[in-house]
Amino acid sequence: MTRPTTAFILAAGLGNRMRPLTDTRPKPLIELDGKPLIDHALDRFIAAGITRFVINVHYRADQMRTHLAARSDCEIIISDETGTLLDSGGGIAKALPLIGTDPVIKSNSDIIWLEQDGVSLIEAMLTAWNPGIMDTLLGIVPKPQVVGYSGPGDFERTGTGALIHRGDRPEAPTMFMGLEIIKPALFADRGQGADATPFSLWEIWTPLLAQGRMHGHLHTGPCLHITNPQSLADADQFLKARHAGGES
Repeated sequence: MTRPTTAFILAAGLGNRMRPLTDTRPKPLIELDGKPLIDHALDRFIAAGITRFVINVHYRADQMRTHLAARSDCEIIISDETGTLLDSGGGIAKALPLIGTDPVIKSNSDIIWLEQDGVSLIEAMLTAWNPGIMDTLLGIVPKPQVVGYSGPGDFERTGTGALIHRGDRPEAPTMFMGLEIIKPALFADRGQGADATPFSLWEIWTPLLAQGRMHGHLHTGPCLHITNPQSLADADQFLKARHAGGES
């Protein structure tokens, strides 16, 4: 089976909920624990052996380009969305000529997870990836493990690993981590590259949920959900407490 070798990181958002911190810099360059959020994501991928990245940029793109160009430990290709923001699905479609046709592992830049028992979550997901029974594999985490999130949750997982969305129910036990392995072939009927148009990944996900082709991998370690200045402060306090206790 084809093992993903390229990562796509969504980093083009405006970061409106993080204002005033994003008045002068893009959200992925906001620091947590002394390091920009985007570098937390890159470092986790590199530790798992993935060193080729496609990263989309829009807001304050020059700052992103300058920062990413300073990384010498990986290959970074920029997917330029400075003209039009394309949302989660459109962002992937725009980048597909750069990504290629093999499955890609996608991540947001504002959800930072801590590895559990020294095991790389990315490596575990790459091992669990089975394109014969799934078209996408999402990283999910139990809600009690999330710092900076108090919502109703997103999914529950069946005995086979397939996901069921919360729908009209008041809550679900897990939150989507923004981490996902997905097949580019799912975008075959969408405009790609310069022809990409804005759309949400939900337009891809919805039929997969109905077909049982959308699976989940459960991460049981802590997860930091950075959405606004308060959640950033909460995450910083959480990490300081762990460091004080001798944990990484």
